[in-house]
Order: sequence, then C-alpha cells, then structure tokens
Amino acid sequence: MAAAESFSVTHPGNPQPGDLIEIFRPAYQHWALYLGDGYIINVTPVDEGPVASFASAKSVFSRKARVRMQLLKDVVGNDTYQINNKYDDTYPPLPVEEIIRRAEYLIDQEVSYDLLGNNCEHFVTLLRYGEGVSEQENALRNGEYHRHPQTGISMGVQDDAVSHTESMQASQEIQLHSLSPTTVV
Repeated sequence: MAAAESFSVTHPGNPQPGDLIEIFRPAYQHWALYLGDGYIINVTPVDEGPVASFASAKSVFSRKARVRMQLLKDVVGNDTYQINNKYDDTYPPLPVEEIIRRAEYLIDQEVSYDLLGNNCEHFVTLLRYGEGVSEQENALRNGEYHRHPQTGISMGVQDDAVSHTESMQASQEIQLHSLSPTTVV
C-alpha cells in the first residue's frame, strides 16, 4: 500500500462520500466520515459549541458525544488530515448510499462515548463498514504511540488519562449497539 498523503485546509485532498478522514491533532487522531460537498460527520463533546471537536483534554473523559455535520475545513483547522479507509481489506464497505443514509440519520443525536470502547474511530467505522473498530483503542490499551506524519513527534494520550478512562470504563456499559445497523434506519 502506498504511503498516505497528508492534506490541510490550504492543501485539500479529494475525499469521496463515505471516506474515512483521519485528522492529526497534536496528541491524538480524530476521525470523521466524509459526506460530500466539503462536509463531514463526527462526534464532539456534548457541552461544546457546534464547531467543537474532540480537541480538548476534557473530551478524554466525556461519556456522551453529539453527532455533528460540519465543514471539513472547520474541523481540521490548522491541523492536517488524510483519507484513510484502512480497513477496506478486512471489512467490505457498505454501499455509499447506505453509509450516507445512516450518517444523516444520526446528525444531532447524542451518543455514548468512551475513549477505549466507543470512540470517534469506532463511530465512523461503524457507519462505513457496519462494524465499529479502532486501532487507536488497541494502541492506547497497549501503551503504543504513533508518530505524527509531518512532525515525527510521538503521539498518545497521557498515562494518567488512560488509567482514569480505564477505571471509568469498568463501571460503564459500552453502548455500540445503539448505532447498530438494525437500529439505524
């Protein structure tokens, strides 16, 4: 597989409806799904404004998220992103029309959020493949970090944040089923 190219607001890529968008924040990756015409769908903290993204430290501890349709350029801001349909070889993507229909149904809905078990990557992969998966979850559980594609800086969540989230998770029911294909019509 060829190396993925990073894009920015000043150097945009050419995402297609249904593509997964990986946004490189200074300490982690945020995930969105491209809808078309410059818009994406993603999850944001419930208590932040309409252009919010999981960019703040408090988002690590959020248990609820709001599904928002936003302009890709607003969500990316000064960061970079790549089109990353990395699970296509493992999970066949659903038809684009179904991906978009499922995504549009969830706009402005409040959903469960958990950094390790139900995060933004789980959300968008569930829309694209009908299966919520996250390498980011596995990396956090295993204490692995990834290098930012442009800066080469190791990225990851602070150990104390992960430990706190893991302890919260022990008492929290993972609710991916709320986004299951049978629920989304």
